[in-house]
Amino acid sequence: MLKVAFDNQIFLEQRFGGISRYFCEMYVELKEKPNIDSNIIAPLHFNKHLRDLKENRNYYIPTTTNKFNINRLVNKFSNQISESRLRKFNPDVLHKTFFYKPQKAQFKTVITVYDMVHEKFNQNLEFIESKKISVINADHIICISESTKIDLLKYYEIEEQKVSVVPFGVGKNFFSDSYVIPTYQRNSELVFVGRRNGYKNFAQFIKAFAGSIKLRKNFRIIVFGGGEFNEFEKKLIKDLGIESNIIKKDGSDKVLKKILSNSVAMVYPSKYEGFGLPILEAMALGSIVFTSNTSSMPEVGGDHALYFDPNSINSIQSTLEDRLVTNSNFSQDFQDNGILWAQKFSWEDCASQTLRIYQSL
Repeated sequence: MLKVAFDNQIFLEQRFGGISRYFCEMYVELKEKPNIDSNIIAPLHFNKHLRDLKENRNYYIPTTTNKFNINRLVNKFSNQISESRLRKFNPDVLHKTFFYKPQKAQFKTVITVYDMVHEKFNQNLEFIESKKISVINADHIICISESTKIDLLKYYEIEEQKVSVVPFGVGKNFFSDSYVIPTYQRNSELVFVGRRNGYKNFAQFIKAFAGSIKLRKNFRIIVFGGGEFNEFEKKLIKDLGIESNIIKKDGSDKVLKKILSNSVAMVYPSKYEGFGLPILEAMALGSIVFTSNTSSMPEVGGDHALYFDPNSINSIQSTLEDRLVTNSNFSQDFQDNGILWAQKFSWEDCASQTLRIYQSL
């Protein structure tokens, strides 16, 4: 029996989020495999993905307010109980979920590197140092794309044989169990998903959109998630004169799935991503994907996405205009092949590849 533990770090850090979802999906898949005992050790946590898992012995705290220092106290008690539970479980492999506990563990350890954003953009030097120690101390390192592996080896002096690439998967709930609406029957909406700050490049995208009479006349933008617009974004949208073209929505995966199932395209203009899972989720639902020609995006989108230079407003604008207005007849094959491509990325494969790494240790 191989015993695998996931620690509590990310479940104290994220309420929702791709990383916490990744570990929950891994846990579920490993539970289905013979001779594996997997355990998420996060006794007190704030994470809704973990809350929704069946048969887990962790207690969800339904608030992340700092009133009365609740966050600090929950973190303190969760860490204390976690250490006791971890010693009792005594795993063969500990898969650390984040980089805030950089000390060398008494167990064989695996750590996943999701991106090298902080290193590339020189953000949060204290975090970078903690991450570096965590990565160097690990017995094996997983990168979620070849692009991330290349960046990791560029910034850190690590033996390449200690590093494996294991892509994320697409949740089964993102594949339609019924009729997929053809592109030509979909709403004239472009979807932007997730955070919008900095390298996510939202401002560059809406400037490109606003500069095109054809796009403004024919399309609206649904901005999903990422919190409410800040004052800078509100002013920018107003100054660009596209207030009537912008729709702000938030909600669960169920809401996002409905939006992507009915919208003609998703635009993902990020300048850098460790993986870019929304690309595959949009494809799975039959939405055409426009994205950047940098970092991991071409690796994830393959031949089934349409690419632009994220640093060029003209490139973003001309690519969208050319394919959405001038040559708007997407073949059914393009949509179908995108769905088939997304199906190649499953959490079952992700867990199987990761399990082989555990077994090698």
